[in-house]
Amino acid sequence: MEGRHAYKIFSGTFIRVAGRLLQGGAAVFSTGILARHLGASGYGDYVFIFTLVSFLSIFSEMGINTVVLRESVRNAEKEGALIAGGLYVKIFFALIFYAASILIMLLLPGRGYILLPYAAGSLLLFIMSGNLIDVVFQKRYSMSYMNRSARRST
Repeated sequence: MEGRHAYKIFSGTFIRVAGRLLQGGAAVFSTGILARHLGASGYGDYVFIFTLVSFLSIFSEMGINTVVLRESVRNAEKEGALIAGGLYVKIFFALIFYAASILIMLLLPGRGYILLPYAAGSLLLFIMSGNLIDVVFQKRYSMSYMNRSARRST
């Protein structure tokens, strides 16, 4: 039984490391192609857009996943209502920061020509609001893992 458990840990670790290496290699490759295609100025604008959207996404999340996960573990019967409420709050924050990001772009001098790509990139704030469903999987997985651990220790 121990050998099987060690094999699962090793294979899971190997897959994560291989995935990270593949992701890093793809990022380096795509960055080079993107920089050559867009040129220095275009690539600088791309990095600016990506950085600003990433920064604003931190605020649109507001730690809601953690709160919903914690509260759904404490109150299992209210899990559906908590997830729905969390999704509404995340969409509300995404709307606020989407509008704020467009306003920031309009107020920056000399960057009006990248407003459309920026607006499209800012839609990631809405897409990310859908990741609240991960909370359900995290809760179910951690609970099943804790149950298996408790059975082994007794």
